[in-house]
Amino acid sequence: GTQTGDDDSTFIGFAFDRFQSYTRGLKLSVGAKLRAPPEPYVKLKYRRVWELTERDLIRLRPILYWKSEEGFGATVNLDYDRVISDSLLFRWANFGNVAEREEVEGVDWGSTFFLFQALSEKRAFIYSVFARGQTEADVTFGNAGFEVRYRHSFLREWLFVEYVTGLSWPRQIPEERRKTIFGAGLFLEAYFGPAPEEFMHPGF
Repeated sequence: GTQTGDDDSTFIGFAFDRFQSYTRGLKLSVGAKLRAPPEPYVKLKYRRVWELTERDLIRLRPILYWKSEEGFGATVNLDYDRVISDSLLFRWANFGNVAEREEVEGVDWGSTFFLFQALSEKRAFIYSVFARGQTEADVTFGNAGFEVRYRHSFLREWLFVEYVTGLSWPRQIPEERRKTIFGAGLFLEAYFGPAPEEFMHPGF
């Protein structure tokens, strides 16, 4: 979430998929964040994938949305993937977001380099280096850092544990000096209902 800007809140809603395939798809979703009071949203997402070679592909995901706490907004995600070997995948993930809410000054942007290392069908490492900022904020380059994640299945095929550690150097106002912030976390992830077989493995 730190690198992509995604919200980790719990949602409930309905979605309609159109032209859904590996290379392209259109998805309309309506729902709400499970908070008190609930925060409704409407989101229209388009997905397009280009296979440049057998090892290289580009994914484009523009999104138009309305959220009760933000108003109208738009996000563009652009990713480049390179398969290095049977156990290594490189990804360069980028996003830009504009919104009506006052907290977003100009374009909220982020860029992350990932290296996914599959140790087996049940274990994987994820290494990442990221940068975040806003084009019209007092500090346009707001944060940078790196993370290491270790992920493995736990007790069941559909249950995963992920350990996270990393360092970041945030700055919010011009007078502030960047300090080294250490972070660590533990995540438990479970899949419910039918899912493609590849979703059950922590690798790629």
